[in-house]
Amino acid sequence: MKALIPLLALLLSGPAFSQTSASQKPVPTVVEELRWVDTGYLERQRTLIDEIGRQEFGSRLRKDIGDLRLLQRIFDEGLVNQTELVKLQAMGVVLGDVYVNELKLEWRVYKDQDGKSRAVCVPKTQHCLFPITMISKRASLGVKPNIRELYEKGIALISDHLPKLPYSVSSNAPNAR
Repeated sequence: MKALIPLLALLLSGPAFSQTSASQKPVPTVVEELRWVDTGYLERQRTLIDEIGRQEFGSRLRKDIGDLRLLQRIFDEGLVNQTELVKLQAMGVVLGDVYVNELKLEWRVYKDQDGKSRAVCVPKTQHCLFPITMISKRASLGVKPNIRELYEKGIALISDHLPKLPYSVSSNAPNAR
């Protein structure tokens, strides 16, 4: 009889759980401009990595593709380890700045059913990358991230949604070589 009580409780709780889940409306995805608190957060994260770069290598952040080498070096030299989530996410902010400057993406606040995130997005769209967690998620699983490879994967994911330059030729065009 005692074995039936947990089973009975599980069966009785099932329909109530299903009803509350079914009654919730899906949250629409919203992409908004950064607020001052978001801008401040990003700036503090950049400063954290800039200080590591200056103190350890005499190198400042430039917000360009060269920052990828600095991020890799910081990780390779063990200056940030897999348990230092704040620093790993700060490295992700720097990665996001490279996307912003190289691909003309914009830092935005992305809200969906999973909550709020800071992301880099194609202007005037909901097509975004989430660089803040690109490095930290891999590192927390014990994977040594290849920063350049992560950057290239991000480009591959978002490239179809980037604005096309006037007179550019798509590789899918019939006469494209």
